[in-house]
Amino acid sequence: MDLTTHAVFSLSRIFRRLRTHGKLELADGTPKESPQGTIVTWLNERYEAFVTALISLVGSDKLNVMRLQRQE
Repeated sequence: MDLTTHAVFSLSRIFRRLRTHGKLELADGTPKESPQGTIVTWLNERYEAFVTALISLVGSDKLNVMRLQRQE
């Protein structure tokens, strides 16, 4: 596996874990202006940029195939 592919899978795993455990959502009652809110907003922006970059690099069809292969 080349370095780029390894980096993509590593970042995907990190974001998947964060999303699975609800870490990319604010806890009830936490204001967006709080330090936690700032971090969550920043992480979500990085996630969206990461997904957009992946789609532009590999194309949505190939990305869907990769996603299916990783779920097996």
